[in-house]
Amino acid sequence: MNDMAKANQKKAAKSGTGNSAARKKAATNKKTTAKKKSSAKKKAAAKKKSGLKKSSQKKVPISKRNEARAQPHKMWNESESVLNARAIRISNELRKIYGAKDTALDFDGAYQLLAATILSAQCTDAQVNRVTPVLFARFADARAMTAADPAEIEKIIHSTGFFRQKTRSIIGMSASLVEKFGGRVPETMEELTSLAGVGRKTANLVRAMAFGHPGLIVDTHFKRVAQRLGLVQLADPTKIERRIAEILPDSHWTEFSNSMIWHGRALCPARNPKCSECPVLKDCPFGQEQVG
Repeated sequence: MNDMAKANQKKAAKSGTGNSAARKKAATNKKTTAKKKSSAKKKAAAKKKSGLKKSSQKKVPISKRNEARAQPHKMWNESESVLNARAIRISNELRKIYGAKDTALDFDGAYQLLAATILSAQCTDAQVNRVTPVLFARFADARAMTAADPAEIEKIIHSTGFFRQKTRSIIGMSASLVEKFGGRVPETMEELTSLAGVGRKTANLVRAMAFGHPGLIVDTHFKRVAQRLGLVQLADPTKIERRIAEILPDSHWTEFSNSMIWHGRALCPARNPKCSECPVLKDCPFGQEQVG
């Protein structure tokens, strides 16, 4: 065999070896790709199964979860008549201390009280009272507020916080007041709550403070104190209002509301309540546990 033939033979052998290696590499890559696809399918199936399992679980409404948070406050095992008597006794005791106090918001007429209540969200009443004189001197009624430049209102109420949202709320409430009632603040619950941004708490406040109707004003202080006193184990303000209305005569409602709010600020705050100084300690399950 001459040198050229030998060289061709070596070249062919080398080419065959290369082709074999390429085939092996391709087979390995194919297996790897198949494994990846299989793994991806398994993950997708597991994720889908997990999603179905989660969606099949019954979701607890937010209102129910809020009520569950109220449960740690103890209630005494007492009949409805005994509870009624205790509620009246608590009301009378608180009235002795706070009975002369009305809402801490300064206002002149129902419209000003409506607007001031909107401003009081996430803000102290004292701070609201600092800005409302300027606000109402510039925009005296619903018509003037509806036509106001939002930027000007924002500048006046800036210190109350959330001033852009509050500006929209005040203008929206004023506009609906003009549209539905000609700018006059109505007295009924149904009419008041038809106004933009006005709920039952605000409506009860206006009805009680501006028009003299009995009203239960369930704010955060009222809610907390009512729970601690064992009068309710509810978290929803409307449900609390309805329950208190069942156990307390309407002749007590307005003064009881004001007293509960002032009491929540003075002696029964969320943190570090002054139970040992409480005038209704003997009628309070929460207080008895704290001092006992």
